[in-house]
Amino acid sequence: MSDAPSSPPGPPARHLGAKELGVDIRWRHRFVPPGTRAAETPGVLYLDVGGGLGPGVLDHHGDSARPTSTAELILQHRELVYVHLLGPLLERAAAGEDVRGATVSLTLVTHFAPDFDGVTSTYLVRHLIEHGDVPVAASALARYVTDVDQGRYRVELDRRETFFAPHIAQLAVQNLPFEGTRHAGSERTLERGLELIARVLDDIGPTWDPRSFAPEGDHHPATRWAEDARFEDVRELLEAEPEMFAADYEEATRETALLPPEGGSGAPVEVPVFIGKAPPKSKLNKYWVRASGYPYFVCPYATPRDVPEDPGPLRYGRVILSLDPTWRHPLSGEKPSLRGLGFALERAECEARAALPHGDDRPPTPRWDDGTCDNADPWYDGRGHAFTIVDAPAATTVLDYEVVRGIATGGDFWHVPLARGTVTLMRTADLDDAGDAATSLAGAWAPMKCPDGIDDRLQPFYEACRAKPVADADLGVPGVVAKREMRDFPDEARGGLELLHVEAAPGATLEQLIAGMHAAIQRFGKPDYALSRIRLGPHNADPARLDGLVRELGDVEVDELPLAKDELVLFNHRSLLVRALGDSRAVENDGYLEVLFYLAFVREALRDYRTRLSDLLRAKTRDRKKTDELRRDVLAFQTRYYDLEIARGGRARRVSERLVDAMHLVRSYGEIQDQMRQLAQLEAREEALVREKADIFMETALFFVAAAGVFETIVAFLSWDGFDIRTDWEWLVPIIGLLVVIWVIALTLRLRRRRK
Repeated sequence: MSDAPSSPPGPPARHLGAKELGVDIRWRHRFVPPGTRAAETPGVLYLDVGGGLGPGVLDHHGDSARPTSTAELILQHRELVYVHLLGPLLERAAAGEDVRGATVSLTLVTHFAPDFDGVTSTYLVRHLIEHGDVPVAASALARYVTDVDQGRYRVELDRRETFFAPHIAQLAVQNLPFEGTRHAGSERTLERGLELIARVLDDIGPTWDPRSFAPEGDHHPATRWAEDARFEDVRELLEAEPEMFAADYEEATRETALLPPEGGSGAPVEVPVFIGKAPPKSKLNKYWVRASGYPYFVCPYATPRDVPEDPGPLRYGRVILSLDPTWRHPLSGEKPSLRGLGFALERAECEARAALPHGDDRPPTPRWDDGTCDNADPWYDGRGHAFTIVDAPAATTVLDYEVVRGIATGGDFWHVPLARGTVTLMRTADLDDAGDAATSLAGAWAPMKCPDGIDDRLQPFYEACRAKPVADADLGVPGVVAKREMRDFPDEARGGLELLHVEAAPGATLEQLIAGMHAAIQRFGKPDYALSRIRLGPHNADPARLDGLVRELGDVEVDELPLAKDELVLFNHRSLLVRALGDSRAVENDGYLEVLFYLAFVREALRDYRTRLSDLLRAKTRDRKKTDELRRDVLAFQTRYYDLEIARGGRARRVSERLVDAMHLVRSYGEIQDQMRQLAQLEAREEALVREKADIFMETALFFVAAAGVFETIVAFLSWDGFDIRTDWEWLVPIIGLLVVIWVIALTLRLRRRRK
């Protein structure tokens, strides 16, 4: 293979190159399947494969944080190339060894049928090692490669020059016919690609602008390669493309599909999709499809295993699903994504391979360490391309083409599967009311038992509660079932709770559970309390979207309580959500339902007592019977049922402590105690007033009885002198007035003493 071309004129090289050291580099090239993982190996550099970033390995496919290209990684991390490949030789020279005339063999590894990124990366590495630096135009070239690799470059039907852009030429080189082994064909593709890049750089010259590589108008420097006789076969292939695509267009299916929005939040985006019926005849098919107004492309490719001996379902060994990253919905402006599609296809792939006689024979070392796959050759999910491209395993897929199409366009591949999931909606109910809850009873009242994990001190509470099943509800939402029950509070607290359990059926998704919850709320009303318990199945959901779904499920906005590594609890006063990450039994036996049920009883009982106390305190006259009944209920509540240390320990206890605080139960209980003392004081004052009124009445009666006796004595005394009371009564007026004044003065003094 030819050496890398000489560097165009520019500033001095940044490092010592092999040519300046007088060392002859013998380049060896090897090719591996896409997705191959690799580790640091002396004298070997992996480009666009390897699954990581480190000494000897530069591959952008394993990073979704910032979509880029391997060419840009080389410029950002030159030391990972230069030190790894040339470091040993430099150490020998630094130690005084004369290395001039030495020959060093270095190996560059990329994937079979190297694409524009793989070829450009190889060119830059060879130039860096031989000349000590990259070409002056390398920065512009690398950014151009990133735009191409991330799918941001578009072919325009009315601009013929765009068909001859450098990366389009490399794509044509990849599709030229060849004879021989796969390795020999890849080496030929790489060699011609290096020649092409050298020619383009010579034509364009030193530049810092990546737009220099995007043709505008005829005879643009980026398209002059087409005038070179060495690339005549490449030019002829591209000139035949319009006719080839016309045939593909006639055979394809064109429809719309729903895709998730980029970033995860919001409604699905309706996207035009172009579904190839058979492997395309055109080599630039993706560019033609996008230029025709179809941003989503489902493209099958034939492999040797696609010709079964017996007729069977249509199957293509490779299917590429791509999405134009520059497209947005014309009305909403939303940008779609393929996140979750590769994961969904890989799950189906694992199931299909498990049913084969030899099972799933792919290497067991996972390509990614995030739990999204269990083998070294899964479906590529697009994580290095902002989730805009999904590709079949290198060993080809065993899925029927219709299965792939169905998953890709079915409108739910991004949904989050559930291992388990239940939403319990609690609504206060007057169980004495003969309404719907009473007329649709499916069973008889039965006493409750103290559940496991709940402190035995609450045994009296559960013995005083009763439960009764109610006819199940059909919510009309696939994947969920709804079960209803009534729970009656002890007699000391009025009413009870109606519970509606919305349960996810096997195979249901988080989205279905949320839809079932909304249907239940719409049908039965907004709950007073809610408990959501979920354990997610394997998924690759967008973190922002998943967070939004979880919070929507729990109506949670206020607080969060991380309990352990395997669990997350969120709550906002009366709504509790538990996301279990470990054993699914944590969802079944966590005790949270009984914690919330008991605390709801305490809250509703305190609310009832507060209402009754308020009525009594504001009443002009108090009903003694109601007062005694309230005092009896509150006393029974605090002596038999009020105990906020309801869980024996662990997660349920910590959650109960936080919920007690969030519901302000201790404060509410203290307020009830204060109001009870106020009522007692008011009653004491009223009783004292009644006694005082009785005393005043008695004293008044005695006073006037005494006054009458005095009066009778006076009359008798005067009668001795011939006094006639029937004619001489005027003298009585001042006497009676004097008695009244004396009584008023005495009563006033008494009232003043009482006030003091």
